[in-house]
Amino acid sequence: MVLLAIAAIGTMLFRRLLERSNDAFAPRRVSFPKVRKSSSRTASAVPLSAQYLLLLIPRKDREHIISDLEEEFHTIVLPQYGLRRAKTYYWCQTFASLAHYILPFVKRAIGVTVILKLIGK
Repeated sequence: MVLLAIAAIGTMLFRRLLERSNDAFAPRRVSFPKVRKSSSRTASAVPLSAQYLLLLIPRKDREHIISDLEEEFHTIVLPQYGLRRAKTYYWCQTFASLAHYILPFVKRAIGVTVILKLIGK
């Protein structure tokens, strides 16, 4: 009985060995590590919508403002306060930067409207 069990185990091991040797010559399926689409975005973590809005700033100032905001985001705000507060800070700075450039146009438009009302047209 013991010999029968040893023989059964021996044949099972022999079959596994044969299967592995046959697999050595079979073409193998190569699997690449899966990369999520959002991995590059989470690496930078800067809000893309805010960066898009910063494109409204004139070209001569845009590069400096965007690079300064990103540097401050990554080196100061993100390590100290975390991702959520860093994004909030970036959005606030984006709106403040846009207000600096858009406010003169709004004032001019309001001024024109007031003048037109005073003239009566």
